[in-house]
Amino acid sequence: MTSTTKTTTTRNTTTKITTTKNTTPAGTAVRPVQRGQQVAVQFSAHGVQRVDARAHASGGRGDQPYIAVTVGDCLSYLYDRDALAAHVRAWREAAAHNQSLRLPTAPPAQLAGPDGRQDVSVVCTVFGGQQHAVTVEAGQSARVLSVGVGAVTVRVHSSAALRCYLLAWNRGQALAVILDEPEELTAGT
Repeated sequence: MTSTTKTTTTRNTTTKITTTKNTTPAGTAVRPVQRGQQVAVQFSAHGVQRVDARAHASGGRGDQPYIAVTVGDCLSYLYDRDALAAHVRAWREAAAHNQSLRLPTAPPAQLAGPDGRQDVSVVCTVFGGQQHAVTVEAGQSARVLSVGVGAVTVRVHSSAALRCYLLAWNRGQALAVILDEPEELTAGT
């Protein structure tokens, strides 16, 4: 297996993208377990983020119903309750960690961008359960909550950003009934 990591840092965002390919020791590709490549993305969230959660009865892969959850510049398409539940669990766990951690309420002024947007956008399509991890990074001058779900990790730098993520995923969970619709009812809607 070979990995390539690219890290980009701008004023508001640090993005780390790791691409992993399955290869043999001689360097020739082997049959992939999941489509041959896996991409891991890590980015930071400072302050208030744009939040949206919408249910779509059709139009997704194979015309399936799905839920689209947007937080900041990260858009996730979720096709089943297991995928949704993994995200909800991770962000609720992060909120519980913040009870003792106490992230700053807002980002330092030098990190706040002119329009609050990041210089990176992430779109992911999620099927099935995802592993998640919530860790606390405590440095000399800052505390950061790192929340990873599947291949996406968000480094949360303020309680304002954490509230936005928690709100978005709770809204997504409120829409979960769309994922239970029988195919014959959602096709062509």
